[in-house]
Amino acid sequence: MAGTFDGQMDEVRVYSRALDAVEVGLLYSSALLRQLVVQGDPAAYGSPSPLGYGTNSVTVSTAVTNSVAIQVSGGAGARYVCTGWTGTGDVPPTGAETTVTFTVTTDSTLTWNWRTEYYLDTGAGANGSVDVGDGWYTNGAVVAVTAAPSNGYQFAGWTGDLPPSSSASNPLTLTMNQARTVSAAFSWISPIVPPVSLYSPSDETTGPWPAFSWPAVTGAEKYRLEIYHDGRLWKKRTVKAPFWVFRKELPAGSYMWRVGTGRRKSMVWSPWISFTCATGVPAKGVAEAQKGTQPGTTVYTWATDPRAAAYDLRIDANGAYWKYVGDITGTSATIAGHAEGAYTWWVRGVNAEGPGEWSAPADFDVEKQSVAPLAR
Repeated sequence: MAGTFDGQMDEVRVYSRALDAVEVGLLYSSALLRQLVVQGDPAAYGSPSPLGYGTNSVTVSTAVTNSVAIQVSGGAGARYVCTGWTGTGDVPPTGAETTVTFTVTTDSTLTWNWRTEYYLDTGAGANGSVDVGDGWYTNGAVVAVTAAPSNGYQFAGWTGDLPPSSSASNPLTLTMNQARTVSAAFSWISPIVPPVSLYSPSDETTGPWPAFSWPAVTGAEKYRLEIYHDGRLWKKRTVKAPFWVFRKELPAGSYMWRVGTGRRKSMVWSPWISFTCATGVPAKGVAEAQKGTQPGTTVYTWATDPRAAAYDLRIDANGAYWKYVGDITGTSATIAGHAEGAYTWWVRGVNAEGPGEWSAPADFDVEKQSVAPLAR
Protein backbone atom coordinates (compact mmCIF):
# COMPACT_ATOMS: atom_id res chain seq x y z
CA MET A 1 0.00 0.00 0.00
CA ALA A 2 1.09 3.53 -0.61
CA GLY A 3 0.80 4.43 3.07
CA THR A 4 -0.05 3.14 6.55
CA PHE A 5 -3.21 3.74 8.71
CA ASP A 6 -2.52 4.33 12.38
CA GLY A 7 -6.14 5.03 13.51
CA GLN A 8 -8.91 2.77 14.75
CA MET A 9 -11.70 1.69 12.43
CA ASP A 10 -15.14 1.38 14.10
CA GLU A 11 -17.12 0.46 11.01
CA VAL A 12 -16.28 -1.20 7.67
CA ARG A 13 -18.75 -1.22 4.81
CA VAL A 14 -18.32 -3.13 1.54
CA TYR A 15 -20.32 -2.08 -1.51
CA SER A 16 -20.77 -4.17 -4.68
CA ARG A 17 -20.51 -1.13 -6.84
CA ALA A 18 -18.89 2.25 -6.93
CA LEU A 19 -20.82 5.03 -5.05
CA ASP A 20 -21.50 8.31 -6.74
CA ALA A 21 -20.62 11.68 -5.17
CA VAL A 22 -24.10 12.27 -3.60
CA GLU A 23 -24.11 8.90 -1.90
CA VAL A 24 -20.64 9.46 -0.54
CA GLY A 25 -21.73 12.88 0.85
CA LEU A 26 -24.70 11.38 2.66
CA LEU A 27 -22.58 8.69 4.24
CA TYR A 28 -20.08 11.29 5.42
CA SER A 29 -22.69 13.69 6.90
CA SER A 30 -24.64 10.97 8.80
CA ALA A 31 -21.47 9.97 10.56
CA LEU A 32 -21.17 13.54 11.90
CA LEU A 33 -24.77 13.87 13.23
CA ARG A 34 -25.91 13.57 16.87
CA GLN A 35 -29.40 13.39 18.36
CA LEU A 36 -30.74 16.15 20.65
CA VAL A 37 -34.05 15.29 22.34
CA VAL A 38 -36.03 18.34 23.56
CA GLN A 39 -38.89 17.66 26.01
CA GLY A 40 -41.00 19.36 28.70
CA ASP A 41 -41.82 18.52 32.33
CA PRO A 42 -44.58 17.96 33.36
CA ALA A 43 -45.64 18.51 29.74
CA ALA A 44 -44.45 20.14 26.52
CA TYR A 45 -45.61 23.72 27.14
CA GLY A 46 -44.58 26.62 24.95
CA SER A 47 -42.48 26.44 21.75
CA PRO A 48 -38.72 25.96 22.17
CA SER A 49 -36.67 27.67 19.49
CA PRO A 50 -34.91 27.07 17.18
CA LEU A 51 -35.05 23.36 18.06
CA GLY A 52 -38.56 22.29 18.98
CA TYR A 53 -39.90 19.47 21.08
CA GLY A 54 -38.96 16.00 19.80
CA THR A 55 -35.78 14.44 18.38
CA ASN A 56 -33.47 16.83 16.49
CA SER A 57 -30.39 15.86 14.41
CA VAL A 58 -27.46 18.19 15.04
CA THR A 59 -24.04 18.16 13.38
CA VAL A 60 -21.14 17.39 15.67
CA SER A 61 -19.39 20.50 17.09
CA THR A 62 -22.42 22.72 16.43
CA ALA A 63 -23.00 25.41 19.07
CA VAL A 64 -26.69 25.32 20.01
CA THR A 65 -28.63 28.09 21.74
CA ASN A 66 -32.17 27.06 22.58
CA SER A 67 -34.82 29.14 24.44
CA VAL A 68 -38.48 29.28 25.50
CA ALA A 69 -40.84 32.05 26.61
CA ILE A 70 -40.81 32.72 30.35
CA GLN A 71 -44.53 32.00 30.54
CA VAL A 72 -47.30 30.74 28.28
CA SER A 73 -51.07 30.78 28.61
CA GLY A 74 -52.85 27.72 29.88
CA GLY A 75 -56.34 29.01 29.12
CA ALA A 76 -58.61 31.29 31.15
CA GLY A 77 -57.04 31.97 34.54
CA ALA A 78 -54.14 29.52 34.09
CA ARG A 79 -50.53 29.84 32.94
CA TYR A 80 -47.30 27.88 32.81
CA VAL A 81 -44.10 29.53 34.01
CA CYS A 82 -40.70 28.21 32.95
CA THR A 83 -38.47 27.54 35.97
CA GLY A 84 -35.36 26.54 33.96
CA TRP A 85 -33.99 23.30 32.50
CA THR A 86 -32.30 20.00 33.22
CA GLY A 87 -30.00 18.22 30.77
CA THR A 88 -27.94 15.15 29.89
CA GLY A 89 -25.04 14.67 27.54
CA ASP A 90 -23.71 18.01 26.33
CA VAL A 91 -26.59 19.98 27.94
CA PRO A 92 -25.61 21.50 31.35
CA PRO A 93 -27.26 19.52 34.21
CA THR A 94 -29.45 22.36 35.51
CA GLY A 95 -30.23 26.02 34.98
CA ALA A 96 -32.81 28.57 36.09
CA GLU A 97 -32.94 30.65 32.88
CA THR A 98 -35.10 30.35 29.79
CA THR A 99 -32.09 30.15 27.43
CA VAL A 100 -29.33 27.53 27.34
CA THR A 101 -26.17 27.32 25.14
CA PHE A 102 -23.98 24.23 24.60
CA THR A 103 -21.86 22.53 21.91
CA VAL A 104 -23.05 19.18 20.56
CA THR A 105 -20.54 16.31 20.61
CA THR A 106 -22.77 13.43 21.70
CA ASP A 107 -26.44 12.49 21.91
CA SER A 108 -28.10 14.73 24.52
CA THR A 109 -31.42 15.56 26.22
CA LEU A 110 -32.78 19.03 27.07
CA THR A 111 -35.81 19.18 29.40
CA TRP A 112 -37.66 22.47 29.94
CA ASN A 113 -39.31 22.58 33.41
CA TRP A 114 -42.67 24.31 33.96
CA ARG A 115 -44.72 25.45 36.97
CA THR A 116 -48.53 25.69 36.78
CA GLU A 117 -50.14 28.83 38.25
CA TYR A 118 -53.78 29.89 38.69
CA TYR A 119 -55.22 33.40 38.95
CA LEU A 120 -57.19 34.55 42.00
CA ASP A 121 -59.59 37.45 41.38
CA THR A 122 -60.90 38.91 44.66
CA GLY A 123 -63.58 41.57 45.02
CA ALA A 124 -65.76 43.32 47.59
CA GLY A 125 -69.21 44.78 47.24
CA ALA A 126 -70.14 48.23 48.46
CA ASN A 127 -69.39 49.12 52.09
CA GLY A 128 -66.52 46.74 52.73
CA SER A 129 -63.14 45.43 51.60
CA VAL A 130 -60.96 42.31 51.42
CA ASP A 131 -57.33 41.99 52.52
CA VAL A 132 -56.00 39.99 49.53
CA GLY A 133 -55.69 41.49 46.06
CA ASP A 134 -55.75 39.84 42.64
CA GLY A 135 -52.76 37.68 41.70
CA TRP A 136 -51.20 34.45 40.46
CA TYR A 137 -50.61 31.50 42.77
CA THR A 138 -48.73 28.21 42.38
CA ASN A 139 -50.91 25.17 41.90
CA GLY A 140 -51.89 23.89 45.38
CA ALA A 141 -51.07 27.08 47.28
CA VAL A 142 -53.44 27.86 50.20
CA VAL A 143 -54.73 31.45 50.49
CA ALA A 144 -56.81 33.00 53.32
CA VAL A 145 -58.99 35.98 52.37
CA THR A 146 -60.65 38.11 55.07
CA ALA A 147 -63.62 40.41 54.46
CA ALA A 148 -63.89 43.62 56.53
CA PRO A 149 -67.21 45.54 56.62
CA SER A 150 -67.36 49.32 56.90
CA ASN A 151 -68.84 50.90 60.00
CA GLY A 152 -72.56 50.24 60.21
CA TYR A 153 -72.37 47.13 58.01
CA GLN A 154 -71.86 43.40 58.49
CA PHE A 155 -70.34 40.60 56.40
CA ALA A 156 -73.12 38.88 54.42
CA GLY A 157 -71.27 36.06 52.62
CA TRP A 158 -69.08 35.08 49.63
CA THR A 159 -70.00 34.38 46.03
CA GLY A 160 -67.93 32.86 43.21
CA ASP A 161 -65.66 29.83 42.85
CA LEU A 162 -65.87 28.64 46.44
CA PRO A 163 -65.07 25.38 48.22
CA PRO A 164 -68.20 23.49 49.38
CA SER A 165 -70.07 24.99 52.35
CA SER A 166 -67.75 27.99 52.67
CA SER A 167 -69.95 30.92 51.61
CA ALA A 168 -70.32 32.11 55.23
CA SER A 169 -66.68 31.55 56.29
CA ASN A 170 -64.63 34.60 57.20
CA PRO A 171 -61.74 34.33 56.63
CA LEU A 172 -62.24 32.24 53.50
CA THR A 173 -59.60 29.53 52.90
CA LEU A 174 -58.90 28.70 49.24
CA THR A 175 -56.73 25.98 47.71
CA MET A 176 -55.47 27.29 44.37
CA ASN A 177 -55.89 24.15 42.27
CA GLN A 178 -57.96 26.10 39.74
CA ALA A 179 -58.62 29.68 38.70
CA ARG A 180 -60.98 31.36 41.17
CA THR A 181 -63.08 34.50 41.36
CA VAL A 182 -64.52 35.35 44.79
CA SER A 183 -66.39 38.41 46.05
CA ALA A 184 -67.54 39.46 49.53
CA ALA A 185 -70.96 41.00 50.14
CA PHE A 186 -72.01 43.29 52.99
CA SER A 187 -75.36 44.36 54.43
CA TRP A 188 -76.69 47.10 56.70
CA ILE A 189 -76.90 46.47 60.42
CA SER A 190 -80.47 47.31 61.37
CA PRO A 191 -81.01 48.66 64.89
CA ILE A 192 -83.60 46.89 67.03
CA VAL A 193 -85.49 48.88 69.64
CA PRO A 194 -86.04 46.88 72.84
CA PRO A 195 -89.42 46.11 74.39
CA VAL A 196 -90.96 48.27 77.12
CA SER A 197 -88.51 49.24 79.86
CA LEU A 198 -87.96 52.06 82.31
CA TYR A 199 -85.28 53.43 79.99
CA SER A 200 -87.14 53.29 76.69
CA PRO A 201 -90.67 54.73 76.77
CA SER A 202 -92.88 52.41 74.77
CA ASP A 203 -96.63 51.79 74.63
CA GLU A 204 -97.07 53.13 78.16
CA THR A 205 -97.79 56.25 80.11
CA THR A 206 -94.59 57.83 81.36
CA GLY A 207 -93.54 60.84 83.35
CA PRO A 208 -92.25 64.04 81.74
CA TRP A 209 -88.58 63.05 81.96
CA PRO A 210 -88.11 59.81 79.95
CA ALA A 211 -84.69 58.68 78.74
CA PHE A 212 -84.67 57.34 75.18
CA SER A 213 -82.34 54.33 74.86
CA TRP A 214 -81.75 51.34 72.58
CA PRO A 215 -79.29 48.47 72.14
CA ALA A 216 -75.89 49.45 70.75
CA VAL A 217 -75.39 48.46 67.10
CA THR A 218 -72.03 46.90 66.25
CA GLY A 219 -70.07 49.14 63.91
CA ALA A 220 -72.42 52.11 64.18
CA GLU A 221 -70.61 55.41 64.72
CA LYS A 222 -73.76 57.51 65.10
CA TYR A 223 -77.50 57.13 65.57
CA ARG A 224 -80.33 59.24 64.18
CA LEU A 225 -83.21 59.78 66.60
CA GLU A 226 -86.61 61.13 65.48
CA ILE A 227 -89.43 61.96 67.91
CA TYR A 228 -92.95 62.94 66.86
CA HIS A 229 -95.34 64.71 69.26
CA ASP A 230 -99.07 64.58 68.53
CA GLY A 231 -98.41 63.58 64.92
CA ARG A 232 -95.74 66.19 64.11
CA LEU A 233 -91.98 65.97 64.04
CA TRP A 234 -90.82 67.36 67.39
CA LYS A 235 -87.11 66.55 67.76
CA LYS A 236 -84.33 65.23 65.48
CA ARG A 237 -81.00 64.37 67.05
CA THR A 238 -77.76 62.71 65.89
CA VAL A 239 -76.01 61.06 68.84
CA LYS A 240 -72.98 58.79 69.29
CA ALA A 241 -74.19 56.89 72.35
CA PRO A 242 -77.27 54.60 72.29
CA PHE A 243 -79.37 56.93 74.46
CA TRP A 244 -80.62 60.50 74.60
CA VAL A 245 -82.15 62.56 77.40
CA PHE A 246 -84.24 65.68 76.84
CA ARG A 247 -83.10 68.07 79.57
CA LYS A 248 -86.43 69.77 79.86
CA GLU A 249 -89.88 68.51 80.70
CA LEU A 250 -91.68 66.80 77.81
CA PRO A 251 -95.06 68.34 77.02
CA ALA A 252 -98.01 66.11 77.74
CA GLY A 253 -99.39 64.22 74.76
CA SER A 254 -98.79 61.21 72.52
CA TYR A 255 -95.35 60.43 71.11
CA MET A 256 -93.77 58.19 68.47
CA TRP A 257 -90.01 57.67 68.08
CA ARG A 258 -87.52 55.64 66.11
CA VAL A 259 -83.74 55.19 65.67
CA GLY A 260 -81.77 54.80 62.43
CA THR A 261 -78.22 54.00 61.38
CA GLY A 262 -76.30 54.58 58.17
CA ARG A 263 -76.15 57.39 55.65
CA ARG A 264 -79.01 59.84 55.34
CA LYS A 265 -80.05 58.75 51.84
CA SER A 266 -80.08 55.06 52.75
CA MET A 267 -80.91 55.14 56.47
CA VAL A 268 -82.07 51.89 58.06
CA TRP A 269 -84.73 52.62 60.69
CA SER A 270 -86.06 50.70 63.65
CA PRO A 271 -89.81 50.13 63.99
CA TRP A 272 -91.84 53.03 65.39
CA ILE A 273 -92.36 53.04 69.16
CA SER A 274 -95.18 54.99 70.77
CA PHE A 275 -95.87 56.24 74.30
CA THR A 276 -97.95 58.80 76.11
CA CYS A 277 -96.50 61.49 78.36
CA ALA A 278 -98.65 62.44 81.35
CA THR A 279 -97.02 65.27 83.30
CA GLY A 280 -96.47 64.49 86.95
CA VAL A 281 -96.47 60.69 86.81
CA PRO A 282 -93.33 59.67 88.77
CA ALA A 283 -91.18 56.56 88.69
CA LYS A 284 -89.92 54.61 91.69
CA GLY A 285 -86.62 55.57 93.27
CA VAL A 286 -84.42 56.07 96.33
CA ALA A 287 -84.76 59.73 97.35
CA GLU A 288 -85.64 60.80 100.85
CA ALA A 289 -87.67 63.98 101.10
CA GLN A 290 -87.25 66.87 103.47
CA LYS A 291 -90.56 68.37 104.47
CA GLY A 292 -91.54 71.69 106.01
CA THR A 293 -89.52 74.84 105.52
CA GLN A 294 -89.83 78.61 105.33
CA PRO A 295 -89.78 80.89 102.27
CA GLY A 296 -86.33 81.45 100.74
CA THR A 297 -83.55 78.85 100.64
CA THR A 298 -84.19 75.09 100.96
CA VAL A 299 -81.67 72.26 101.31
CA TYR A 300 -82.57 69.08 99.41
CA THR A 301 -80.90 65.84 100.54
CA TRP A 302 -81.19 62.25 99.35
CA ALA A 303 -79.69 58.80 99.83
CA THR A 304 -76.53 57.77 97.98
CA ASP A 305 -76.94 55.62 94.87
CA PRO A 306 -73.65 53.65 94.46
CA ARG A 307 -74.21 53.46 90.68
CA ALA A 308 -74.40 57.23 90.21
CA ALA A 309 -71.55 59.56 89.25
CA ALA A 310 -73.82 62.62 89.59
CA TYR A 311 -77.48 63.48 90.17
CA ASP A 312 -80.28 65.42 88.50
CA LEU A 313 -82.87 67.30 90.59
CA ARG A 314 -86.31 68.31 89.35
CA ILE A 315 -88.73 70.47 91.39
CA ASP A 316 -92.42 71.28 90.83
CA ALA A 317 -94.21 74.12 92.60
CA ASN A 318 -97.96 74.11 93.11
CA GLY A 319 -98.41 71.28 90.57
CA ALA A 320 -96.32 72.82 87.77
CA TYR A 321 -92.70 72.51 86.71
CA TRP A 322 -90.48 75.02 88.54
CA LYS A 323 -86.76 74.11 88.38
CA TYR A 324 -84.27 71.58 87.07
CA VAL A 325 -80.65 71.25 88.29
CA GLY A 326 -78.28 68.76 86.64
CA ASP A 327 -74.83 67.26 87.28
CA ILE A 328 -74.94 67.55 91.07
CA THR A 329 -71.87 65.75 92.43
CA GLY A 330 -73.01 65.28 96.04
CA THR A 331 -76.18 64.05 97.73
CA SER A 332 -77.59 67.47 98.54
CA ALA A 333 -78.40 70.74 96.82
CA THR A 334 -79.20 74.18 98.23
CA ILE A 335 -81.86 75.94 96.18
CA ALA A 336 -82.95 79.56 96.71
CA GLY A 337 -86.06 81.39 95.62
CA HIS A 338 -88.85 79.31 97.12
CA ALA A 339 -92.10 81.17 97.45
CA GLU A 340 -95.02 80.12 99.60
CA GLY A 341 -96.68 76.99 98.21
CA ALA A 342 -96.67 73.21 97.82
CA TYR A 343 -93.56 71.59 96.34
CA THR A 344 -92.84 68.17 94.86
CA TRP A 345 -89.36 67.02 93.87
CA TRP A 346 -87.53 64.06 92.33
CA VAL A 347 -83.89 63.01 92.02
CA ARG A 348 -82.15 60.50 89.77
CA GLY A 349 -78.61 59.16 89.33
CA VAL A 350 -76.54 59.67 86.18
CA ASN A 351 -73.44 57.79 85.00
CA ALA A 352 -71.57 57.11 81.74
CA GLU A 353 -74.42 54.95 80.46
CA GLY A 354 -76.99 57.74 80.94
CA PRO A 355 -79.59 58.69 83.52
CA GLY A 356 -81.38 56.22 85.75
CA GLU A 357 -84.94 56.24 87.09
CA TRP A 358 -86.50 59.23 88.77
CA SER A 359 -87.07 58.72 92.45
CA ALA A 360 -90.46 58.55 94.09
CA PRO A 361 -91.85 62.06 94.61
CA ALA A 362 -91.16 63.88 97.83
CA ASP A 363 -93.52 66.65 99.00
CA PHE A 364 -93.15 69.59 101.34
CA ASP A 365 -94.83 72.92 101.93
CA VAL A 366 -93.34 76.39 102.18
CA GLU A 367 -95.37 78.32 104.67
CA LYS A 368 -95.72 82.07 105.02
CA GLN A 369 -93.43 83.21 107.80
CA SER A 370 -95.36 84.63 110.78
CA VAL A 371 -94.33 88.00 112.28
CA ALA A 372 -94.62 88.59 116.03
CA PRO A 373 -96.59 91.77 117.02
CA LEU A 374 -94.62 94.74 118.35
CA ALA A 375 -94.61 95.20 122.14
CA ARG A 376 -96.55 98.18 123.44
